[in-house]
Amino acid sequence: EQLALHDGSRKDLPLLLAIVGEVYDVGTGSQHYGPEQGYTLFAGSDTSRGFADMEEVEELKGSDKLSKIKDLADDGFGSVLGWRTFYR
Repeated sequence: EQLALHDGSRKDLPLLLAIVGEVYDVGTGSQHYGPEQGYTLFAGSDTSRGFADMEEVEELKGSDKLSKIKDLADDGFGSVLGWRTFYR
């Protein structure tokens, strides 16, 4: 997957994350999303589900289930969309 190349491990590529299929450059937040930082699990992938429940990011990392939000409760779905608005 192309997005996986943008996890911060390569300094010559932008640091990216995706929410509900939309890709965002989070390079200005590398102190949060870069390698070995608190939110590094979000970088280089679509971890939409993790924006509702961060514990699921660690459990499901590498799985396409992290990009699926259809089965989230309303508050979880709202949380994901709220983060998407933040990054826009």
